[in-house]
Amino acid sequence: MLWCLHGALGSYRDWEPIFPNERHVDLWTTKPGTDLAEWATQWVETVAKKDPYPRLVGYSMGGRLALHALLAAPTLWQSAVIVSTHPGLRSGRAKRRAHDEAWLERFQQEPFEDVIRNWNAQPVFNRESSLATPERFEPSMAQCFQEWSLGNQESLWDQLDQITCPVQWVCGEEDTKFSNLGREAVTMLPQGKYVSAPGCKHRVPWEWEDFASLTTGR
Repeated sequence: MLWCLHGALGSYRDWEPIFPNERHVDLWTTKPGTDLAEWATQWVETVAKKDPYPRLVGYSMGGRLALHALLAAPTLWQSAVIVSTHPGLRSGRAKRRAHDEAWLERFQQEPFEDVIRNWNAQPVFNRESSLATPERFEPSMAQCFQEWSLGNQESLWDQLDQITCPVQWVCGEEDTKFSNLGREAVTMLPQGKYVSAPGCKHRVPWEWEDFASLTTGR
């Protein structure tokens, strides 16, 4: 079974058009730990009980959670697809925490439709997408700006060589920042392969029609 982890402000339903018969994990109802690593440790125990041969796909924030899950149980996973994902900051974590806290404050205090418009206008996105926009800011989403902020994440660069299953690291060719991160990351993975999605920016699964066949091998 393919276990799918969505991005910040996303929903498990985002995966339904792409992988209709797979496991779409609702990150807003799964019990979070105090940080990404603890969440992953708890979650992989659930996966192992339900699926002896799991595969994993994670997008953006879900990709960071996916990396933690791969590290928490390296021998559990058959393969993984990591999409538009940051392995962790080497410096500047306090600045990033402040950045995410500022977004959280805006989402909690300003009209949602105004803030989500600004969110989608960030250069990393800045493109029409079939990915649905949430209708409101759910209180549970706050954890991605607090516990799961990139600023709170320990750098995983020095641990990537512990991920032993085959990994395809996918980034949009027009997403320069994450393409550079992905190309560097695969050099540290024992079975890493970098895939550039043509004509895409950050939201590759919803911008690239070949993403589903790449991931499932069909």
